[in-house]
Amino acid sequence: MSRYTGEMEVSAVLEAADAWRANCFLSDGSVFSGEAIWSKTNLGELRQLFEENPILGKRDFADKLKEQIASASKEVKKLAAEVFWFYLLFPHRSGYSPETKAAQVRDIWACSGDSIPNDKLLGSPHLVGVGGVGVAYLTRRPDQFGFLLQTLSAWKNLTDGQRSDLLSNNAPWGFVEWLDSIPNSAKRPIRNALLYFVFPDQLERIVSNDHRKLILAAFKSKLPADTPPLPASPSLLEMDIAILNIRKKLEIENNTTELDFYHSPLQEQWSSVSMRQARRSITPAIERAIEPYGLELRQCGSKKSSLADCNKEIDISTGFWKEPAEATNKLTFPRFFVFQRTDFMLPVSHAAEQ
Repeated sequence: MSRYTGEMEVSAVLEAADAWRANCFLSDGSVFSGEAIWSKTNLGELRQLFEENPILGKRDFADKLKEQIASASKEVKKLAAEVFWFYLLFPHRSGYSPETKAAQVRDIWACSGDSIPNDKLLGSPHLVGVGGVGVAYLTRRPDQFGFLLQTLSAWKNLTDGQRSDLLSNNAPWGFVEWLDSIPNSAKRPIRNALLYFVFPDQLERIVSNDHRKLILAAFKSKLPADTPPLPASPSLLEMDIAILNIRKKLEIENNTTELDFYHSPLQEQWSSVSMRQARRSITPAIERAIEPYGLELRQCGSKKSSLADCNKEIDISTGFWKEPAEATNKLTFPRFFVFQRTDFMLPVSHAAEQ
C-alpha cells in the first residue's frame, strides 16, 4: 500500500488530499468554502491570466501571482489560492514549513477581499507534506503551477463520462496515459505529486524520475517473469507500472504492506547515499582483515557497474587495460574494490553492494 510512508503524520495530509479529490477534482467545489470555485470556467480564466501575463524578475512567486490575478473575479482569486495550496501539499516540512505554506495561501486568498470560511485544511497537520520534491519543484514554480493549471483545465473540459472512464476503467493506467499526453508531463515533478494524491494506494510518493530509474535498476529482478523487459529508456507510464509490480512482490516477500522506498529495508538497496554509508561502515573491517597480507584497499570510480560492461581485456599483472592504447585509463566501476599490492591489482566483487 503506497499510502504508507513510515510517518504517522502523512494520514492528515492524505485526508486533505482526499477532501480535495472529492470536492475539487471530481466536483466543482472548494477546499475552504462551500462555493463552486473549481469550475471549468474559473480554471480557464485563471490559466489565461497566468499564461498571458508572465512577470519576469526575482520577485516572490506568490507576489507575482497576486499581481497576475488582480483583475480577476473573487472566485478566481480564491481558486488561485486553492491551486497554490494543492501545489504546496506535497513538499515535506523539512524543506517547507506548514506555517509558511499557510501564510502564503492566506495571503493570496486575501486578494478576494473575503476571509477563509473554513481553514481546517490550512492547519499544520495537513501541511506537513509527504516527501522531498527536489530543486525544480520549488525553484521553477511557474513551470509547475502552469502545468498544474493546464492539466486541471484539460481535465475539467472532459465530459463526465470521460472522467469516470479514466478513473475506473483500467485505473490508474488510463488516467496516467491521459496525463502523460499533456505537453511537458515528463519534465514536471508536479506530475508525480498529482498522481500520488489521486491514486495514493497504487502510485508511489516518488517525485524524482531519477529515483524511479535507480529503484527499477535495483529491483528489476522482482518483476514478474512473464512481463516484457523494460526498454532502455522506459516511459513514465512503464516505470509506474513496473514499480507497482515490484511493490506487490516486495510486500509478499516481506509479509507486510507497510513498505516505503525511502525507508529501511528498501532504501538501502537502491539509494546511492545508503550505499555510500554502507561502504564507509564496512571499509575499516576489510582494511583490518587484509592488512596482515600486505594488501591495501582502493575504491574504484563509478562509470561501469561490472567488468562485463567494460568490454575490454584486462592485464591482471598491472591492473590496467591490456591494450596499450587504453593503458592510461584506470578501471572504474562502483561495485568493486581493488586489493592493491606492489606487483598487481586484483578486482574483487563487493558483495555488500549486490
